[in-house]
Amino acid sequence: MRKQVQGNAIKSKLNPICNAVALLLGTSLVTGGAAAQESEVPSTGIEIISVKATKRTESLQDVAVSVAAVKGDTIEKLSANGVENLTQFVPNLSFQDGGEAKSKGFNIRGIGTATFNDGVEESVGVAIDGVTLGRSGMGLYDLYDVSTVEVLRGPQGTLFGKGASAGVISINTNDPNLNYFESQVRAAYGQYDANDAGEVQLNAAVSGPLSDSWAFRLAAYKVERDGLARDYFRNIDTHDKDQQSMRAKLLYQPNDNFSAKFTFDFTDSDNDCCAEIVFATRENNTAGAAADTYVGDYLDIGWDNRDVAQNAPTTDKNTVRGYTVDLNYSNDDIEVTAISAFRTWDSFKTTDTDKTSRDYFDVTSTGTSSEQFSQEIRVASPQGEQLEYVTGIYFFEQSINSLEIFGASLGADIIQNYSENPIRIDSRSVAVFGSATYHFTEQFDVTAGLRYTNEDLDGTVVHQELGPVELFANANASETTTDNKVTGRVALRYYPSEEVMLFASYGTGYKSPAFNANSIQPAGLTTQIVPGEESQMYEAGIKSRWFDGNLQTNITFFYSTFEGFQASAAVPIEGSEVPSNRLASVDEIKTQGLEADITYQVTEDLISGVSFSLTDSEFGDFDTSPCYRWQTAELGCVNSSQNLTGKALPYQGDLQYSAYLDYETEISGDKALFASMNYAWMDERNTDWTLDPMAQVDSYGLLSARLGIRLAERWEFSIVGNNLTNEDYVTKVRSSGLCGCYSGWKGTPRYVGISATYTY
Repeated sequence: MRKQVQGNAIKSKLNPICNAVALLLGTSLVTGGAAAQESEVPSTGIEIISVKATKRTESLQDVAVSVAAVKGDTIEKLSANGVENLTQFVPNLSFQDGGEAKSKGFNIRGIGTATFNDGVEESVGVAIDGVTLGRSGMGLYDLYDVSTVEVLRGPQGTLFGKGASAGVISINTNDPNLNYFESQVRAAYGQYDANDAGEVQLNAAVSGPLSDSWAFRLAAYKVERDGLARDYFRNIDTHDKDQQSMRAKLLYQPNDNFSAKFTFDFTDSDNDCCAEIVFATRENNTAGAAADTYVGDYLDIGWDNRDVAQNAPTTDKNTVRGYTVDLNYSNDDIEVTAISAFRTWDSFKTTDTDKTSRDYFDVTSTGTSSEQFSQEIRVASPQGEQLEYVTGIYFFEQSINSLEIFGASLGADIIQNYSENPIRIDSRSVAVFGSATYHFTEQFDVTAGLRYTNEDLDGTVVHQELGPVELFANANASETTTDNKVTGRVALRYYPSEEVMLFASYGTGYKSPAFNANSIQPAGLTTQIVPGEESQMYEAGIKSRWFDGNLQTNITFFYSTFEGFQASAAVPIEGSEVPSNRLASVDEIKTQGLEADITYQVTEDLISGVSFSLTDSEFGDFDTSPCYRWQTAELGCVNSSQNLTGKALPYQGDLQYSAYLDYETEISGDKALFASMNYAWMDERNTDWTLDPMAQVDSYGLLSARLGIRLAERWEFSIVGNNLTNEDYVTKVRSSGLCGCYSGWKGTPRYVGISATYTY
């Protein structure tokens, strides 16, 4: 009966989609394909995009996977450089907001990382220019000079880096131009409908040949935003943004057979960003420093609140550097690619842990330093043969060192508790992989791929109480583990006609073992290691073009299961009647549904579309979930745990969609008028892995638009608006006993700005 009721609810949610399809006959600013590197413009119809989802250049309509790609110019047009804005363009993609970079991440089809700490990899990986990042926080910054951002949905267990159990966000940046000189400078200024906050964006790129065989590209980005919130205790603005980034590329291509590309990138982010907003206090509050007293005296607590009242800063500083060498050699028989990369990430955050103006738990900071090296070598056969293959080896090594410091006054004016928690994580991954496609006929082929992975993990966590008051037991835990896993994929592809492709596939994914690096260690643990996460996925779909290519429809059905999903659980402890909450494995979670992208070329000047997902994601078997704070036995908390089996996963609503219109026309001579609109809808959902009812957030829709003029194919002036209806929406809610409250973060309010771009 529950399934039937849920199915009827999902059907009722289709009405907005049906209306959008009828109105627009198309998809969002998303193109349903991966790694869009090149585009082919046919004589009639919608642009055909070439992709590299299988590490080869193929037409989007020929790739037998469900992937979405957001073009870089779409991001810039709407001043939507924030990486979290990708959720407005890609259905079945959601974002976990955690304030600082170390606690953020993406979910795909409802699946994402449940516990963020130094010893846990993300279920959704992030890659930049083919280099997989060891932690997604190394890449979750504003985007600039990007060609495409691809969202590879589902397990990536064969060809992509370390592999990922739920999917990959692949960011591709623009390359040097060996043929001619080009440059672009863009400046934008806008105002937010909160705290009179203004924002300035500046980005520039220049590229061209240095000789017949050498070319370069330099790109830079700068954003400064005033605080969207006010700290009424410290009397300053907070929730600001300050980021500067630079990327330099040098290309050497002496002939058509060989190229070498050298890349250096740098990002520095220094934000007073992450103070948690108090939304509600617990009725009959008896826990910790009551937020009613220490926050309510300065501002009105409620779900429409956007401000804070804290006596200590909450900041997030990050510096990322990357060095990459990309070598390519090809002839009539073979193509060899070798990508070597070294990346560093330094992060420092401070937190007012009690979230109030009380001097209670304020000396809280974490400094983290991470280094990684990766090497990938691939060999590919020529395309167009009856048998095509890609094979290679992959090596990855990462070292993370972190120091957490906690201090509390415990109600007095002097520090009575002080602790230090050094953490070290060393990991190594070695893999051999291969994928082959056999064309039985021109209409039918089969692809099969395998990957063998060996993982080594070494973790150490220490908790040192330096008193005088000891709150938690001292701990010193160190452990090593090795794991081996085989993953793969099989796909069938059939063309009933030249413009229609049917596909079906089965694939497996894997995420390496985790180390319980929480600074507060439960007593009595026999191991700090949590086994690797495994996933299985079934997909079937159709990709088609109609009416001389003016209508394009891509639809995918999917079903996935995850075993050993890494999350917090109530684990029995020997000698204790009460289980302890710690990092553990969830027996099963699953997700199923469909994704659709439809694009319609209305006229030569107007293109429109809609893209949507319907998703049913749930805990398949999880009867040891930790209780949410203040959950009673009457509410299902028994022996410190609750049963979430069959309940919906957080962060992903049943329905998510976006619709758009894009119009451009010449008005006279060398002048052009352009306009675009994007509307993105996300269904109601919970934002806490314990499914605390207070963490349930409402659905919302975000409307963005742009209107502008282009002069002499050089100058472009536009006015841009994001969240034009000024939706007041919450992105994350969590509970805290230290303030006896529910707090979290909000999405950005209405933004209206102007921009000017010069292109040469």
